[in-house]
Amino acid sequence: RAVAAVHVAGKQAILVGEVDQVDWRILEDTNGAQAPFFSPDGDWIGYFGDGTLRRVAAEGGPSLPLAKVGNQVRGAAWLPDGTVVYSPDAGEPLWRVSADGGESQPLTALNKERAERTHRWPDSLPDGKAILFTVDSGETTEFYDDAQIEAVVVATGKRKVVLRDSSAARYLDPGVLIFARGGALFATRFDPVQLETKGAPVPVLQQVATNVASGAVQFAL
Repeated sequence: RAVAAVHVAGKQAILVGEVDQVDWRILEDTNGAQAPFFSPDGDWIGYFGDGTLRRVAAEGGPSLPLAKVGNQVRGAAWLPDGTVVYSPDAGEPLWRVSADGGESQPLTALNKERAERTHRWPDSLPDGKAILFTVDSGETTEFYDDAQIEAVVVATGKRKVVLRDSSAARYLDPGVLIFARGGALFATRFDPVQLETKGAPVPVLQQVATNVASGAVQFAL
C-alpha cells in the first residue's frame, strides 16, 4: 500500500507499508508527491511531483522523472507493457509515455464537437489493451456527477461509452466495475473484452470522500 501524506517533518511524501501491518515508512526522495500508483508487478510506484510524472522503487531509492506535467494533474495508470497513461493537466486528454522515460504521445483527443473539456482518472484493464477514463462535456466545469466513463482501445484509439452520469471507474477482476456517483461507490458487472456493462449497478459504499469539482474520489482497489 502507498499513500501521499504529510509526515512529521511537515513535508508531503509517499509512505508505504504492508497491507497486514500497521507501520509505514517514508520514501525519502519523494517530497511533494501526490497521486501514487503501482506498477503491475508492485516493484515500482509512479507519482506526480515537482511538475513531473515520476517513478521510484517501492523499496526506496532515487526517483526518476518520466514526463513534464501541469499544476492540475488528473491521474495515471501503469500498463503491463511498461508504459504509463496519464492526464497531465485539467484541460488535457490522456497521454502515454514509457516507464523508462522518453517522448510522450497522445492516447486520446478531446472531441470539440461534443464540447469535451477533459479526459481524466485513467485505469488499465488487466491485459492493458484498453483504458477506462472519465470524460467531462457537461455545462459546468465544476460538477462531475454528469460526466461519463469511456474505454479507449490502446492499439487503435477507438473509444466506447461504458457508463453515463458517473466518474472514477476502477476494474475489479473478475468482471466487476467499481465507479463513483453522488458521493457513493457502485458496482456493476463488466465485460472487459466487449467493454460493456451488464445489469443494473448496485451501491456498495456510501459517504466516500469526493471532490465533485474534479471528479476525484478517494478509493483504491
